[in-house]
Amino acid sequence: MTDIKVSIVVTSYNLEDVIGRCLESLQRQTYQNLEIIVIDDGSEDNSFRVIRDYAGKDPRILPVCRENGGPSAARNQGIDLASGEYLLFIDGDDYVADTYVEHFMEAAEGCDIVIGALCYVYSDGSTACAPETVFRCNKAEYVEKYYTQSVAKRTIFGPVNKLYRSSVIKDNGIRFREGISIREDGMFVLDVLEHVQTLCGIEYAEYFYLQSAPNESLVSKFHENEKEINAQFFKMLVDVIGTENLQDEDIRMIYPMFLNMDISSIRKFYYSKSYTLTKGLRYIQSILEDKTFRQARRTLRQIDRKLAKKYYRPLLIIHAINYLSVRLKR
Repeated sequence: MTDIKVSIVVTSYNLEDVIGRCLESLQRQTYQNLEIIVIDDGSEDNSFRVIRDYAGKDPRILPVCRENGGPSAARNQGIDLASGEYLLFIDGDDYVADTYVEHFMEAAEGCDIVIGALCYVYSDGSTACAPETVFRCNKAEYVEKYYTQSVAKRTIFGPVNKLYRSSVIKDNGIRFREGISIREDGMFVLDVLEHVQTLCGIEYAEYFYLQSAPNESLVSKFHENEKEINAQFFKMLVDVIGTENLQDEDIRMIYPMFLNMDISSIRKFYYSKSYTLTKGLRYIQSILEDKTFRQARRTLRQIDRKLAKKYYRPLLIIHAINYLSVRLKR
């Protein structure tokens, strides 16, 4: 399938020190029929100059400079520009192995989406990699046999570590949700899943995903509408299976994940500039009283009381945990 063009959408914002590493990993790909669309999202450093220099030496690289509009808008522009039969997304501070695209394309024939695995790269240089399950099946079989595994391994979240048939995205008008800065990438993948017929999994963990220090990444920043976005994302995760089809193992995996999102949002609020003691206590109370949070907590408790126990902590205990671990360490 070496005659099939693959479009790679790379997004960059203030990455002048690392974007070169990303682009060099793409230039080294053993699969050569590539279109590398690099969207600079209004960087305030020299990122675009670096990108333009690489493009001057490699005609496959298309540099695009836009006003800052966030990662969703940048990726959407990349989708609009992509002309390849297949599509990949890469974040500009990450990088991939030389055989990354080749291994995806070896499995791509007849598949609407191919799911690979991730290697997490930490600030001390260490990595943690786990292979994805190898499979080739229709959507019903994937949901029944592999979806919960993909959720557990975090391989279903985010647009990276996946190869998409471009027509599935373009023909169905699937785009990243603009105007929100969390869960939008996971929502994009779940939107794609609604329209695929055949899914494939490959074992290779060749996407190197850099992990930011706490409170440095966009995901770690507090957003005023987090509670509502978390609830929407949770509903989308469950809807893939269908509430009536949920098994106990599905609940044990998906429900704590949602509950942890809301608990994590409390931690982020304590990190944020908006924090005051009164506002912190009110935010915790709003989480504990949230309809979706309470329903998920109750459902989890019905099948696993031990697992659900930590989500029943009183307000003052949750406050003490966050105050001692965040505010007093500042």
